[in-house]
Amino acid sequence: MRYVIGTAGHVDHGKSSLVLALTGTDPDRLVEEKRRGMTIELGFASWTLPGGEPVGIIDVPGHRRFVRTMLAGAQGIDLVLLVIAADEGVMPQTREHLAICELLGAQRAVVALSKSDLVDGDMLELARGEVREVIAASSMRGAPVVACSSVTGHGLAELATTVGRTLASATPRADHGRPRLYIDRSFSLPGFGTIVTGTLEGGALHPGEEVSALPGDHRARIRGLQHHGRAVERAEPGTRTAVNLTGLSHRELRRGMALVRPGVLAATARIDVRVRLLEAAPAALRHRGGVVLYLGTAEIAAGVWLLDGAELDPGASGYAQLDLATPVCAAPGDRFVLRRAAPAATLGGGVVLDIAPHRHRRRDREVATALERRERGGLEALVAEELRKARLGAEPAALVSVCGAGRKEIEATLARLGPQVRPLGARRIAAERWTQLREASASLLEAFHAAEPLRAGMSREEWRSRLRLPAAVATDVAHALSSEGALAERDAQLALPGRGGDVPDAARAAANAVLAVLEKRGLDPPPMSELRSAGLTPPLLRLLIDERRVVRIAPDVVLSAGAYAQALGAVEAALAQMGEATVAQLRDRLGATRRVVVPLLESLDSARVTIRDGDIRRLRRRPSPMTSPSR
Repeated sequence: MRYVIGTAGHVDHGKSSLVLALTGTDPDRLVEEKRRGMTIELGFASWTLPGGEPVGIIDVPGHRRFVRTMLAGAQGIDLVLLVIAADEGVMPQTREHLAICELLGAQRAVVALSKSDLVDGDMLELARGEVREVIAASSMRGAPVVACSSVTGHGLAELATTVGRTLASATPRADHGRPRLYIDRSFSLPGFGTIVTGTLEGGALHPGEEVSALPGDHRARIRGLQHHGRAVERAEPGTRTAVNLTGLSHRELRRGMALVRPGVLAATARIDVRVRLLEAAPAALRHRGGVVLYLGTAEIAAGVWLLDGAELDPGASGYAQLDLATPVCAAPGDRFVLRRAAPAATLGGGVVLDIAPHRHRRRDREVATALERRERGGLEALVAEELRKARLGAEPAALVSVCGAGRKEIEATLARLGPQVRPLGARRIAAERWTQLREASASLLEAFHAAEPLRAGMSREEWRSRLRLPAAVATDVAHALSSEGALAERDAQLALPGRGGDVPDAARAAANAVLAVLEKRGLDPPPMSELRSAGLTPPLLRLLIDERRVVRIAPDVVLSAGAYAQALGAVEAALAQMGEATVAQLRDRLGATRRVVVPLLESLDSARVTIRDGDIRRLRRRPSPMTSPSR
């Protein structure tokens, strides 16, 4: 049962009666539907075609008040069974349903000219001609027209044969390895629990596997699967599927949500789209206007951000960004319909291009060009655009989510992109983005070397922070730059190859002279003004700090490495012996002034050597000799 047929047509043209006559199943299951003789909710039935092929049928309501329900049923169908009563001909909802099916990408249709027993031959031919004229202007032009009657049975066999022949040219839904089932019903049955139904696409489902209901990431496990009452061990894409779930109440699930594998697809509240308005749209689509979006089985209020122009006229098309009132599980390539809320009317529809867009400036040619590439270039263009958008690239799993393709398809596409993409650890980054990153690193380090000619290199942490790199990504970037010869790694410092670490003899002599003064003064170091008079400059100070020959514990206090180690040992010994000590007690033990002792203890607190409680210090752990942040 790899195909799904959806009925369409005006109210009271005999859609449900035709489904009953063809399948033996009455799709009208509600008491209210029986009382009023009118379909209100979606109905479902299975049908075995003359060749033995089982198909599913979704029966939709025809009344204009229930177009929203019709839209939920029209998603994901393989063939439209357009039902037009021979005694009434084409009516307003006939045209609207036909337009909706066209907007959703339906290309295969069979027209059932129902109630043929109520008209004579001449009237039947007039109705047939009118139908052909109407569908000739649609994407379903050339669809066969079969006169039939649910009452007498006339034409039903021909209709079944025609449907089978038309479906024979259809391609079964592909298995991309990323199943998605838009929920159209959620209910509970005694002995089974929660059950949801929908048309499965994108991949297969199996009993026992975990699924997530989006939006909201509600986790559940599949207890069982059915196709029209028949239990199956594997639900194939393109089939009407009932899913029995454990771990969720049916009250937590609703029409419009989607069952997916956890982490494979995502819900989004902003999408970039190509919009086309119907020629018969009752109004233009205005920038910053409000519409109702129908995507999958979801119905969501949305704000329109046209990327060019103040409005989109009937019959025109253009790019837009839609801001959704609630998230929806969308994927590039999904079809949608836009309607006006009041008075209710179908405006148009289109296709989703990007499910994770940035907020765009209007009339930006680069944005329009990128959307054109997405629209026309297939999966390769889509993956390439996602990587162009991602400054630091993305892992294949993330590309699966935003591209709506399976992992194997993404991996194969990355391979085909070749030199347009380069590996970056587990990530893949666009070649142009990598060039930008490499140039940014080179510019940053070039400026550093110009400002700090005596230093061996920039600290890895400063380099990472200035380039705005997450820690995990920074390691991969540094390794890749190093392997390309664009970066030299020296301990925790980074430099341009061949740069940094060359200290002129005069600078080395000045640094040694300053160090000699500090070593002589021990824990009574001279103030910075005196050190500057002795020849200390900011570059020389940073050189001495980088070489771990001095430690700066305060803006005006610098100790030689030996003096710092001596003080550290004395503080440790005092606290190990006394258990705790005040600043005054440690000052006396060190034989130093508060000018040195207070910032020394604060630096040891920061280095998690000591712990402070008011004026009291206790030993936290045994430090290494040079454990202290340089200031």
